This record gives sequence, C-alpha cells and structure tokens, in this order.
Amino acid sequence: MKRKLAAIFMTLVLLLGLSSQAFAAETTQQTQPAQASPTQETEPEETQTEETQTEETQTEETQTEETQAIEIKETISIYTPEDLVALGESCSLDTWSLDKQVVLEADISLSEVDFEPIATFGGIFEGNGHVISDWNLTGDFAPAGLFGIVQSTGRVRDLTLEGTVEPGGEGSNVGGIAGENYGRLENCTFSGTVTGKRSTGGIAGSNYGTITGCSAEGTLTGTDRTGGIAGYNDGKIVSCRNAMSINTESVDPTIDITKVDLNFNLDLG
Repeated sequence: MKRKLAAIFMTLVLLLGLSSQAFAAETTQQTQPAQASPTQETEPEETQTEETQTEETQTEETQTEETQAIEIKETISIYTPEDLVALGESCSLDTWSLDKQVVLEADISLSEVDFEPIATFGGIFEGNGHVISDWNLTGDFAPAGLFGIVQSTGRVRDLTLEGTVEPGGEGSNVGGIAGENYGRLENCTFSGTVTGKRSTGGIAGSNYGTITGCSAEGTLTGTDRTGGIAGYNDGKIVSCRNAMSINTESVDPTIDITKVDLNFNLDLG
C-alpha cells in the first residue's frame, strides 16, 4: 500500500513539473514582443529629432551667412568732393563695398570735379543729413543715378542730393538717388531735374527693395514707367512724399499786347 501511494505521489510531482515548464515557456513567448515594442516606437521619434536638429542647423547657418554678408569691417569718411570721386572709382567692382560703411562728414559741392555715378554699392552709406549739391549727370549711363545700383545688402540713409540727372544713351532706369534699388533707401531727398526714357523716378528709376521716408521735388520727364518716387516699383515704398512735376511743360502765362492795334471804330449804323 505504501508503495502505491509513493508511486502516485511521484506521478503527481512529475505532472506538476511539466505543467510549470509549459507555463513558463508560454509566458516567455508572450513577454518577448512586449519588450521589442518600445524599441519600435522610439525609432521614429529619434528620426524626427534628427530631422529637427538638421533644420535648426540649416536655419542657423543661413542666419550666420546673412550676418556675415552685412558685417562692417571698414569705415570710410567723406570730407571732400575728391573723396567722393575716389569712392566712385573704387565701387566699379560689385564686391568692393560689401563690408564697408561710408560716412558723409560734410556738405559737398560737385561743381568743380568730374564725378561719375557710384556704379554699384552694397555697403552702408550714412549721409548724416548732409547735402551733395551741384551734381550734373549727362553721360551715357544705365542705370543712372548717384548710385547706379544699390545692391540687396546696400543701405543709403539721411542723404540730400541736389542736381540734374539727364543721361544720354538708352535712358533706362534713371533716378535721382539710384538707378536701380535692391536694398534700402531711407530718409533721402532729391531736389532737381530727372530726365529719362524708360523707368524714370525722382528717387529710384526701378525699385525692387525698400524706399522709406524719402521725398523728391523738381521736374521729372520720362516716356515709359515714370513716377515721382520710383518709375517702376516691384518692392516697398513707405511714408514717402512726391513733389515732382511729372511730364509737364512750363508755360508763360503773360501775353504781349504791345503790337496790338487797339484803335478801332465800332460802327453800329
């Protein structure tokens, strides 16, 4: 009897052991996918983080490049007409002025110097409220203005210009301050005469940048795309004032009657 009980007991132990092993195997199989799932979910998050960091890096690089493009490394002071002539000669290359600030330190008359337009300018020109007067442009220049082209990095501020801009040749993109503006013209004034053919303006012949706080007065003549501030505008014009007489002719209102015979008889009979 004891042997039978012992045999039954051993059989139960074996059965319980096999059941425990099977349960453990099933539990292991069920838990393995649960361990893998967090890894699968975090991979897209890591990818998104990398993409965000890349975009931020590109933005920072772009901002750095723009800052470097307008970084001022040299300041040039203009005291005399000869200084302005030298500036014009240096600006024949479009890259020469990119890192320079030009400061007008006095009023200047160009009546006794042979001054040609500043062909292209990409730096900062501080007029300091001074006046450049007696300027007479008649050569074959296009674009034509005190500045032929103001580049996208260029700034011209607080400058008053007095004179005549009447270039020969094709007469396109003619302006008092700039022939073509891609940068910013701020608080500038032109007083005088501007004559062109296509895209003629008191401040800029063609504007692709920003003109703000500027004014023009005098006489302006053009045949196509003519305006007191800008002849052609594809940019911004803000808070400007035009007092130019555009495409008008001066007419003498007086009548000479000294040779008119006023001695006549009125016969009513």
